Amino acid sequence: MYVINEKISIRNYQSYIALKAHDADFKSLRDGIIEWGSSVFPQAKINNLKDVADCINNSEFSSEINKLMKILYSSQSTLTDWNADKFVQTFNLIYKKNKK
Repeated sequence: MYVINEKISIRNYQSYIALKAHDADFKSLRDGIIEWGSSVFPQAKINNLKDVADCINNSEFSSEINKLMKILYSSQSTLTDWNADKFVQTFNLIYKKNKK
């Protein structure tokens, strides 16, 4: 089940994040990444995408997170920089490295 706002756990972060990235559902994608980061790094205080990127400490992942933040928070953002396949590929590599 994929209901984040009610704090119900996502059972498969990889599938959920890939789905939201390809659907260009950026708010749900953000929420899924934050929830995933919180589950992988329970000792860290994760409140936003930057906190997740800081925990991962990978330049390629940080670059993809920055693109996502630009789309979410910049009034000048466009979707021309968004590549869902690249985002998902990068996330999957990080996911595999940090799998519990």
